[in-house]
Amino acid sequence: MYRFKRLARILLALALTILGIVVSTPVAQADSALTLRSSEEFDCARYKHFGCFAAFDAMGWATRVTNWKFPNDPSQHNGMADAFRHCIWMGATATRIGKVNAFGIGQIHEDHTPNNPQRERDMDESNNLVGAQIGEDARNMNLTDQWGYVIEQCESKARNYQLFGLGGVYGKYPSN
Repeated sequence: MYRFKRLARILLALALTILGIVVSTPVAQADSALTLRSSEEFDCARYKHFGCFAAFDAMGWATRVTNWKFPNDPSQHNGMADAFRHCIWMGATATRIGKVNAFGIGQIHEDHTPNNPQRERDMDESNNLVGAQIGEDARNMNLTDQWGYVIEQCESKARNYQLFGLGGVYGKYPSN
């Protein structure tokens, strides 16, 4: 039912955009780092159209994979798991819609994250870019298991401190 409601909101945003009607909705408080807000869905639909479906699907997948790969990090905020989650989310999205569109959706997400300090945004956007490039590479190599490749590459980078921490500083996040 939730997916249907999300689809309905995105389609409504697209229809209103085509008609030239600007919609503004309040930003709700997020309960996790990768939670969608309705205003984010509207902006994504307005600027990235149907690429949002791929990104929203990949967002849920990235959260589940992160919980699997990093079960001992309950907060998954600003640490290795957070860096990994952003990397695989954008990587998976880029396998479907390309690096530029994936990164654009990541920026929309950061724009709509309430109380998002610049240091956290820099971390997330840096890891989004790394993930989008990995996804683009998987797409260009025409791999059979592109999302598996994204997991493998992002996990290796995360565990070897080759992703970004607070402030977008390379390799500077606390270990789990």
